[in-house]
Amino acid sequence: EKPTQNIRLWFWQAAKYGAVGAQLWQTTFYRDIDPWEDITPKPYPVGRKAGSFYVYSAGEAVLLYPDKQGGSPLPSMRLKLIQKGIDDFGYLSILQQRLTADAKRKKMAEPEKYARTEMDKFASVLLHDIGRYTMDTQVLADTRRAIAHRIESLPPAAG
Repeated sequence: EKPTQNIRLWFWQAAKYGAVGAQLWQTTFYRDIDPWEDITPKPYPVGRKAGSFYVYSAGEAVLLYPDKQGGSPLPSMRLKLIQKGIDDFGYLSILQQRLTADAKRKKMAEPEKYARTEMDKFASVLLHDIGRYTMDTQVLADTRRAIAHRIESLPPAAG
């Protein structure tokens, strides 16, 4: 079972590795389960002849829960962490934009490369490689605070 913070850190990975978007393939995959009783969908056959199975982690494709009274779907903690991750991605993007603009104002060579390298220093505090992360929420909070200080120390990017 995966720690929940890794869901939020997907977006730190996206920033670190230069992704510009993400796609969730499913938000309510209840394959043969009642998500209120068991959040792990049954393995799904994959491959040309369905000869192997994709095994889900608990809650991996369940981001919304059906309301038992028939109302609107209810968000999961995983969905809320995705929103926080999207906010983090935006934060890292603002940092990179301001660093790029500042490097251009200073006539630095390769301003985009400089900005990416500087942003990467923050992301690397939490991401060791594609599959290993720092799960300490205090480190995450401290890193976000350091990013805020760095953003505030830079002039706004023009236009």
